[in-house]
Amino acid sequence: MKIKVIVAGLSAVLCLSWGWVTEAQQVSLQDALNQTGLVQDAEKISDWFSNQLGSHLGFYAASGAITPGNPLGGLPHFEIGVGAGADLASISIGAFPKEALTIINQQNLPLDQLPGGAGIPLPLPLWALHGNLGIFGGIDIPLLTKIGSIDVGGKFGYVPKLNFGAGDVESLLFGGQVRIGILQESLIIPGVSLSLGYDSISGGFSIIQKDFIKDNQINVPVTVSGVSTTVNGTISGDIDIKNTYNASAIGGKLLVSKGLLFIVPYAGVGFQLNSGQVKTTISPTVRFSNVGSSANLNIPIDPVTLTAGNPVNINSSDLRLIGGLELRIIILGLALEWNGKPDFSDNFVGLGVRLNI
Repeated sequence: MKIKVIVAGLSAVLCLSWGWVTEAQQVSLQDALNQTGLVQDAEKISDWFSNQLGSHLGFYAASGAITPGNPLGGLPHFEIGVGAGADLASISIGAFPKEALTIINQQNLPLDQLPGGAGIPLPLPLWALHGNLGIFGGIDIPLLTKIGSIDVGGKFGYVPKLNFGAGDVESLLFGGQVRIGILQESLIIPGVSLSLGYDSISGGFSIIQKDFIKDNQINVPVTVSGVSTTVNGTISGDIDIKNTYNASAIGGKLLVSKGLLFIVPYAGVGFQLNSGQVKTTISPTVRFSNVGSSANLNIPIDPVTLTAGNPVNINSSDLRLIGGLELRIIILGLALEWNGKPDFSDNFVGLGVRLNI
């Protein structure tokens, strides 16, 4: 996870604040840091982080039902299975300054205008139980196929809190759908279905980085109450990024599948409308030590933790491309499925196993 790029940016913001802190000798370090705009800068980072994550969540919530497009037919036909996968997207991050001391005398860091750069992989694992029940077999077209069959189904998944070294992640997923069989698969006719559904996901993850600023030596010329002096010392600190989210998607997907002996390839397209919010809370804890100045100024050096974060709405809609391949052994199916956006900014890859009766 390329957290060190964000780390460098926050390091720069905190070091920029130092020049103003030394001028605020009559207030606490907490008040001094508040006056520097550090909280506003952290809010810009949290908004940017939340917007980046929010562009993926709706798409992610509607992924994971790993089945071909052929409708089941009427009662008592059903299928039940389990799928697991991961979103291969990443949060795109900009080129934060890596050498904070070279910009320490600047008054602003343009965190709201980040250029494109590397990315942080999203820690969003997914697994779900899914099933469908055929409730109407459709209408016979003699010698060809059936049309108008109806299935109903749903999925449920839960990832308990998992630790991945630098933090943790957890999520709850559920959804339901109605699948309309436009064409039932036959010897010469492919299976074609239209699924209309609702999906929801909620959860969160955290990223904790100890000593993201580590023993940075500062030597800053300042003027305090008309006195010119040089402040020197050591600045260290930690960062805690906590993220919570909820997203829901209403949409549909059109799938075509055709069995070829034991192999069933399938493909399709989908569209969805998304709603929900993401909130990223940035909490840097700043510690100062060995602080002095040529004028022997009395500067407060207590550690301070500042927290900032605002809710951000998620991306409102998504288009989806779907492709998959199932190996079918009598009633058992083993499937590999890919879902992606047309611009490939999101790529969900899943594996599934199901019983089809």
